[in-house]
Amino acid sequence: MTPEELEDFRKLEASLPRYHMRLKDWVVVTPFMIPFVLFLLPIYLYHWLVKDPYKKHDQVA
Repeated sequence: MTPEELEDFRKLEASLPRYHMRLKDWVVVTPFMIPFVLFLLPIYLYHWLVKDPYKKHDQVA
């Protein structure tokens, strides 16, 4: 990028508002996020650790 393009990019980046998570936001989001993660974690681990018994049929010679 040329120096002019970099300067335009910096101006554009400075003009965009930045959102910072507040404690209030964490308190609202966390009670929904933790059960969702705890629900999906065993499913993920099961599919990651247990071999698929039908996978051996995927290899066609």
